[in-house]
Amino acid sequence: MEIADSPVRTRAPRPLRSRGRGSTHYRGRTPGAALLPIALAMLAVALVSPAADGQIRLRVVADPPGPDEDNLNGEVVTITNQRTVPLDLSGWYLCDAVAHCYTFPDGTRVGPGAAIRVHTGSGRDTLVDLYMGRSRPVWDDWADMTTLRDSEGVRQARCLWDRGRGINCRSTAR
Repeated sequence: MEIADSPVRTRAPRPLRSRGRGSTHYRGRTPGAALLPIALAMLAVALVSPAADGQIRLRVVADPPGPDEDNLNGEVVTITNQRTVPLDLSGWYLCDAVAHCYTFPDGTRVGPGAAIRVHTGSGRDTLVDLYMGRSRPVWDDWADMTTLRDSEGVRQARCLWDRGRGINCRSTAR
């Protein structure tokens, strides 16, 4: 979907009636669809915004080009070591909000100023690219959370995004 080709409505449609908890029917397009082009643009900027503080920087691409199911390796979390010493990720894990987790294999290290990428799909692990081996998308395009925890379960970095309201990335300085 091209953002420039999408019509933008300035007023949300009126609800017809409510059908109980959490379900409202709208005339025509849903309010989310009316703001979709703007929200997608904001989300694209937000998801590539790294953590502003701390020594571990996360960068999340939750909505790669095309259908997510066709581009699983386009869903990627980049972890950058901003420390002056190597970062040993052995036994650390990266999870989404509903506990789809990837555990880093023994010997996974990120040099000072270097980065490593974790892709959702399958592939051959290298020194800079790791693969979760999933057959479905992990990171929700619209609202989710990425958490990096050390082998003892202590949160080291986190990014969360919610319905186009922006992104909040935090890193624990070591």
